[in-house]
Amino acid sequence: MANAGPLVRAQFTKGLRTREEMGRAALDVWNSFGRSAKADAKALVASFDTSTQHEYTVNGELDHDAPVIDAMLKELKVSTPDALTAAVAVSPCSAHSRSMTTSALRSAPACCSSPTLNASRGRVTYRTSSYASVLANTDWANAAGQTYTSSDAEAGSSKNTFEITCPATTTCSADAFPVILEFGNFTDRFDPETVANAIENSMIFHDHYVNAQHIAAMVTASTAQTAGDTGGGGLVNVANVVGFFSQPSAGDTYRTSQTATLELVLPTWVHDALVADLVSRNSTTSFENARARVAAVFASLNLRTQFVQDWQSIGDASDDGWPTASDMLLFAPGTFVRLDGGNLDLGVVRDSTLNATNEFQTFTESFEAVCEIGHDSWLLDGVTVCPRGIAAADATLDCNPGFGS
Repeated sequence: MANAGPLVRAQFTKGLRTREEMGRAALDVWNSFGRSAKADAKALVASFDTSTQHEYTVNGELDHDAPVIDAMLKELKVSTPDALTAAVAVSPCSAHSRSMTTSALRSAPACCSSPTLNASRGRVTYRTSSYASVLANTDWANAAGQTYTSSDAEAGSSKNTFEITCPATTTCSADAFPVILEFGNFTDRFDPETVANAIENSMIFHDHYVNAQHIAAMVTASTAQTAGDTGGGGLVNVANVVGFFSQPSAGDTYRTSQTATLELVLPTWVHDALVADLVSRNSTTSFENARARVAAVFASLNLRTQFVQDWQSIGDASDDGWPTASDMLLFAPGTFVRLDGGNLDLGVVRDSTLNATNEFQTFTESFEAVCEIGHDSWLLDGVTVCPRGIAAADATLDCNPGFGS
């Protein structure tokens, strides 16, 4: 809105009863702009409050101010004054001011990211053999890990062999996640803002719901590992636990490179808890770069952190403060993939049953799932994250906190 003159605010229910009166009010505002008015200047001449069940009428013949009135009615998405009256009288939702229509947070949910795999047939079959299966199979390990000396050759000893057969396979199938909404024809006709708002918020909820289902599937597919409490503050404990499981354990089990990056999935609130732990220490007063320092701890451990929503919610902030512990997921990149089976969008659905009750539906459905196709993922169970601010100088750390499966 251009700030080039006083605004004339007039309630339609208080004084402006005819086209002539509204036209004069519009001309008064226009004259107040003077020569400084821009082409796109806008000013509020009248506001329409439908919070009460009143019927408004506009009388008079079309004259020089008619285009102004028609533009206002167009802004209200109605074609004639009669349509405005009908909206107030008939629509069950139009008794509320249209300016009060709100929607949920429009930011995309913090989803757990993973590679996407097209599943045009709704399922994917993959081989489950890995380096760990070599270690678990004695015959295979003996065949792949043996030494044949000159003495063995002189003695005519036989070398160990292992017949390779078809590896075991696992099949993942996509699930359907539908969103079906039902509206009345009157609501759609006379209060389209409510319909648009409900659809938008439903899709936001749908995204969060699907994200929660995917993370739950990842948790179910993972092997739980007891994290323990090393006796330090939140950042000390997290660094100790994920450092232990990421390099020594993963390296020993899968022979990964010491510089290989692993994925670490944590709830979003853990990041703020670790920042709070860092700034609460009495060993430093440098707080301005606390977030960068927390990120640097994970980076130094070759971890790509994903702070996600829809998992282990912190709940009501007025309860008991920070949770004392959090579960975390640790896995190699590519361990999990998202199966994408496409979407089924029917749009507006009408049939004889819905028509009989003057209603219609909207229908959309996504087909997707999370599939574990790589090495085993580990669920670090109960990692202490309480921001106690304890550093090594203040406490003796326990080097044997009971890590294990």
